[in-house]
Parts: sequence; C-alpha cells; structure tokens
Amino acid sequence: MHRAAKWAIVAIALAVWVSGTGSPIVAQQETSPTQLRLDLDRLRVQINALQVRLTEIGERRDTLAEEFEAADVRLVLSRRQLEAVQLRLLVLSQQAQELKAEVGRLTGEMAKAREGLSARVVALYRMGPLSYS
Repeated sequence: MHRAAKWAIVAIALAVWVSGTGSPIVAQQETSPTQLRLDLDRLRVQINALQVRLTEIGERRDTLAEEFEAADVRLVLSRRQLEAVQLRLLVLSQQAQELKAEVGRLTGEMAKAREGLSARVVALYRMGPLSYS
C-alpha cells in the first residue's frame, strides 16, 4: 500500500473519530428511575460489545489503521464507561434525595408520636392512683 493511501485511511479514520460517537448522558432533567435503569442496561450492553470488539482487534493488530481502530474503540469504551458512571451517580443522587425526604417525614411522625405519648403520661400522672387500677 502506498504511503499516500495509508495517510488517507488515517485521515478518514481521524475524521470519523473526531466527529464523535454521541454525547455522554448527563442529567438534563429529572429522569425516572426506570428510564435510568434502562439507560444503564443499554450502556452495559454497549460496553460489553466494545470490550469484545477491542479483544478481537487486539488479536489482529498488524497495521497502523488497525492500531488506530483499537485506540478508537478504547476511546469509545471509556466514554461509555463514563456515561455509566454518570448515570449511577444520578441514580444514587435521586435515591439520596428520596431517603432524605423519608427521614424528614419519619422525623415529623416521631415528633407527633412523642407529643402524644407525653400528653398520655401527663394524663396518667394527673389521675394519680386511679391510673393503676
């Protein structure tokens, strides 16, 4: 293969690589937990496919173009792994907010129950010995 043809292949591959393979998933808005789980599952499938592809490329890396393809697959794989981590962080953040709201609700319920029990203890004390019979 001529040197110009090799450089043309590298230039085309570089153009494809620079154009990107999609933007990472970031928290644009509140997303439902179900949608987040589906996105995580989709990313896991993509990550597994990319790891298989990288293994296949690693077995036959003979030319500069194949070396470049392997680097491209590693880059895409890293992007997908980053997206998966971002989604996991979003899921954990939502769970933390839900737990914080639940703790607040339970704290309020405990305060009400404590007031009720305090009123009952006072009433029993005021009844004196009648409360024991």
